[in-house]
Amino acid sequence: MRKTSFLSMFSALVAFGALSALVACGDTVGTPIVPSGDALTTGPGSSTDAGDTTPEVGQGDASGGDAGEEPAPGDFVATVTVDVFGQNCMPAVPPDPVTLQGRLKIENTGKTPIGPVTITSAAFLDPTTKQVVGTFAATASTPAVAPGATSDVVFTKTADSLNPGNGCATVKCNNAYLVRLELSGAGIGSGATATSAEANVGCVF
Repeated sequence: MRKTSFLSMFSALVAFGALSALVACGDTVGTPIVPSGDALTTGPGSSTDAGDTTPEVGQGDASGGDAGEEPAPGDFVATVTVDVFGQNCMPAVPPDPVTLQGRLKIENTGKTPIGPVTITSAAFLDPTTKQVVGTFAATASTPAVAPGATSDVVFTKTADSLNPGNGCATVKCNNAYLVRLELSGAGIGSGATATSAEANVGCVF
């Protein structure tokens, strides 16, 4: 009887230990680790839906963006008007006899300021083919232009800047040309240009 009781007690202890081990194992492995509420919080403008890319109000405009990013180009209208266009073809003709003066008007039709706007390069174009017949330097700079505002400044061709410098053969007397200005400035965007209407070259002989 004692042997039977001892075996019964031993079996009960073994069963109890196995059950305890299974419960402990279930607590350690089977229970998922749930992050705190802060870990599940999404930031402003983000979404828990991967297909939803709609920004919140106030985000995605030209004034925002991450640090170091270039501002997005704004909406504007640039107008070039030629007021003086001539060249001195009296002997001896210099390599660059051309005189040019005009006006550059910037109208800000967007919602963010743009500029200051400067002229980075300029060219004479054939009005039919739109091909460049000569390049030159011009000086002008507008102030920053507020939304809904307009800036109108005078630009002037820099002396001795015509390329190629072939005297009165680069732009020919009494012919018509277009004047194209390449612009640069905050909110303008890369490679922005503005082109005048046709203008005739007057010559002095």
